[in-house]
Amino acid sequence: MTQLTDYYRELNIPVSANEQEIKKAFRKLAMQHHPDKNNGGLAAAEKFKKIQEAYQVLSDKTKRAAYHYRYFSEKNKNAYLKEIHTVDDLLAVTAKLQKDITAADPFRTDTELLYFEIDYLLSDKNLSLLENCSDQTAINTVIQNICIAAWVLRFPMIKTICGKLEKLVPGDESAKRKLEIFMREAKQVYYWNRYKMLFALLIAITLSAIIFFSKK
Repeated sequence: MTQLTDYYRELNIPVSANEQEIKKAFRKLAMQHHPDKNNGGLAAAEKFKKIQEAYQVLSDKTKRAAYHYRYFSEKNKNAYLKEIHTVDDLLAVTAKLQKDITAADPFRTDTELLYFEIDYLLSDKNLSLLENCSDQTAINTVIQNICIAAWVLRFPMIKTICGKLEKLVPGDESAKRKLEIFMREAKQVYYWNRYKMLFALLIAITLSAIIFFSKK
């Protein structure tokens, strides 16, 4: 089997990039490497061809899903990328995922891989299995397993995942509320981790100013 081209590296975007981010990255690189802007150079033409190929795959939902399966299967063989046939299968796989992620070091977790694993488990086919399931306890357990496993992800990833999980509880206000709380707490943690150094710096500057002026 030939080595799989890393289309995300070609477009210089994360695996979790959305449609707008993919399009924006492609347009930027296409303008930069278009042969007409590079005197017809062979290197630019080759690069332009690669980014076109990457965009054609990643901008198509079906092609991207198929590419993801190969991309992550080659990157890391694991038990989560298996064919799901029943709700019991989904319960077992999500329970294993939740257990493994809980036991792992969150700072060493490959968040791009984890996001794909969860996105794969919440495919349209698997969501349909759950939507047609009459056992609400099983549905809630899958949701709980997914949320616990997703906690280490960045908030934009969690927001996308919760958008899919909300489809499973259309009439369950309690479950909706739990998802809203989970999203709100994940958002708070995300922005705290993102800006805590700036916050600490502002406090340090403020304290230094207070001490300086108090001595005058």
